[in-house]
Amino acid sequence: MLSLVQDTFATAQPISTPSAAMLLILGVAALIAGGHLLVTGASNLAHRAGVSPLMIGLTIVAFGTSAPELALNVVAVLESPAGAKLAWGNIVGSNMANIGLVLGLACLISPLTMSGTGLRRNLGILLGVTAGFIALMMLPPGPDADGSGLACADGLLLLGAFILVCLWWFAAALRADDAQLMEEASAAVGKIPMPWWSALGLVIAGLVLLLGGAGAAETGAVDLARNFGVSEAVIGLTIVAVATSLPEVSTAVVASVRNENDMAVGTIIGSNLFNIVLVMGVSSLIEPIGLPTGGTTALVLMAAFTVMLAMIYLPGRTLGRAWGGIALAGWIAVMVWSLVAMDASPA
Repeated sequence: MLSLVQDTFATAQPISTPSAAMLLILGVAALIAGGHLLVTGASNLAHRAGVSPLMIGLTIVAFGTSAPELALNVVAVLESPAGAKLAWGNIVGSNMANIGLVLGLACLISPLTMSGTGLRRNLGILLGVTAGFIALMMLPPGPDADGSGLACADGLLLLGAFILVCLWWFAAALRADDAQLMEEASAAVGKIPMPWWSALGLVIAGLVLLLGGAGAAETGAVDLARNFGVSEAVIGLTIVAVATSLPEVSTAVVASVRNENDMAVGTIIGSNLFNIVLVMGVSSLIEPIGLPTGGTTALVLMAAFTVMLAMIYLPGRTLGRAWGGIALAGWIAVMVWSLVAMDASPA
């Protein structure tokens, strides 16, 4: 099916800018819809099979938040070196957008205070995973001449970290020491399962939309990069990253309005964790991913946003509107830098 998606959206010459933009928009919409259908159908099938709502929430629902990024990256790295640059930019840009844009907007609506001790530990894990990811990007055995980038061995390490994170969540749930995690996971699963054939149909429809949307979004994004004369990494850091972060925007903003602070912050921590260990792990297993020109600075900026989020570690610290304004302004500045200063040569 992946080869069919590639053949369907492959273009010998870049399509026009309006057509590429429309293809990207439709592709992202299909990715978001496909992720939702996949999670709904798979959750109901698991429910009918007797799996507990908690375990469904910690596996299927958590995986579903990264399904659009995963589908896009898999198709992108299979397509070409240009797609690999897009895949790298998508994850690095999404992690910055999740903090600077998503939480920045949420804090402007209502100050955030994180109360759950489990979420604080998860934030510590995110800091460690982010540092480890940057180290893997900078050190051998990457595909670049200087050894930078992600090779297959790096992908195995990231997927190993993904398994460890999931085991940590399971252990925390069994100890019942993370009430917010348990409540969020259980609430994410519908109370009344639908017929099995309807759930299976949703899973199939979700997979089709994910793969089709990934192909359309990748083609539209790469052609936009060619038409504007910028690198695919820049398009991934900016337009694609924002588009694939839209589900997190809606979740965090609604949680902020309802004063569900742990939900807003937990959504971002989980999404950023899965983006690194799962999405980049799978992507680099399929195809080595090099470090684009300007990529080192982008990685440092991603780490800086993660450290900004860690300010909530301080005793009694609340991420207020001032923090939200600074985070949002910083994210906008990074987007401008990406368009102006990063490698302007498409692959």
